[in-house]
Amino acid sequence: MKKVLVVLLAALVLLTGCHRGSSEYEDASVTVPSTYVSYTLDVISFRFEAGWQTSSPDTVTASQSDFLSQLGLDGALAITGQMQSASTDKGTINYIDVGYFQTDHDTSAKELEGIMENINEIGGSLEKLDISSDQLQKSRIRCYGSDQTEALTFCYQLDSKVDSSDLTAQPVSCVIQGALIPHGSRVYVLLYSDFTSGRDDSSLEEMLTSLTFTDTTNQ
Repeated sequence: MKKVLVVLLAALVLLTGCHRGSSEYEDASVTVPSTYVSYTLDVISFRFEAGWQTSSPDTVTASQSDFLSQLGLDGALAITGQMQSASTDKGTINYIDVGYFQTDHDTSAKELEGIMENINEIGGSLEKLDISSDQLQKSRIRCYGSDQTEALTFCYQLDSKVDSSDLTAQPVSCVIQGALIPHGSRVYVLLYSDFTSGRDDSSLEEMLTSLTFTDTTNQ
């Protein structure tokens, strides 16, 4: 389920040329606990709670590949890194994914304003994939941390629909906090998939507040 929103984002990021300047967006930085440790996925470095491990990104399913192909966007999104938590006392595992969209120009947060309403209405598309959704945070653009990282963020709770005739089927629920982060000629995607708490918390904001880019070629 955590890949469904990634696939739908590929259909939304259709950017036009614009250059990045100083941030005009409200600062939404939060306090990052001193006990957090540093992690790096692809070229993105951030601090988060200890105990996470690097894992192999899931492959996109055949149905999702077909969906992308129909949109003419197959291959547009590269998933480049994933981490997973230890198993919780509920038996669930949470995930952090990083990927990017490559463009042919320098990107900016201003360009992302044009897809905010589409993200707010993504629930209708999820229904077609037999997933019910509840938007916990409308899309918004803010800046974070000392680097004034600009990001479009959103949060959805996703619940898989269960066939009532299958008595063994168990519903799956996940809260996905997502960010689109312009950086050079790429728009990076940062997704925190929480299968445990069932709520929107400050986890994504903590990552964005401490986020830095380790590359020097895609500025």
